Amino acid sequence: DLAAVIKAGEFVRLADGRRLNQESLYVEALRCDPNNGYAYLALYEDGFGVFRNLSDGRVLSGLQVLCEAVRCLPGHHRPYFYLGQEAKCTSSNFAIPDGRVLNSTGCLLEAIRRAPSFGPAYTELADNVVEMDTAELPDGRVLTKTELFLEALRHNPRDAIALHYLGRCLAKNDTIRLTDGRVVDRTVLFAEASRLESSRFMEDGRCTYLSTIITRV
Repeated sequence: DLAAVIKAGEFVRLADGRRLNQESLYVEALRCDPNNGYAYLALYEDGFGVFRNLSDGRVLSGLQVLCEAVRCLPGHHRPYFYLGQEAKCTSSNFAIPDGRVLNSTGCLLEAIRRAPSFGPAYTELADNVVEMDTAELPDGRVLTKTELFLEALRHNPRDAIALHYLGRCLAKNDTIRLTDGRVVDRTVLFAEASRLESSRFMEDGRCTYLSTIITRV
């Protein structure tokens, strides 16, 4: 909890005199409880380097830290979501705690199973689905690539990435009805995605990878 309230680069002085930053606080949490899945997840999400020297002497890569989060938090959606991204980036399959070996799509479906309203998982899943193909969700629905982007927007209408890639699914003169009832074409989708991305950049000073492709059509 203490690590979560301080900012990157800040230190806190503990009662024993030690000065610890965020990463050190997470590692200290793991020293106290080696099965603290939230500490593993925070180390992965906050991106503290490629390797972590844990207090028990282990040296783990970022991916190994994520796998520990999956092991310790079997019911949490975010570790499976990140594992799906890692699987896609590395073209790898991963063994999960129940013994199954999953590819990127399988990991993302596990994330959706645990959190059906988690919009980014639908966006990532849509990116895995090729044109004219479908994905079967844990609730039994079978959705196309376009329908998956729409599902992402149903849960998060401000998902700039989903808006942009939904636009790329449309031909030049096509239109589509969004979950809010509006009928729009790809130009509107691109413009709205760009506006949301610019707003996000102004709010937190960061830029996502969408900014590098936002002008492509």
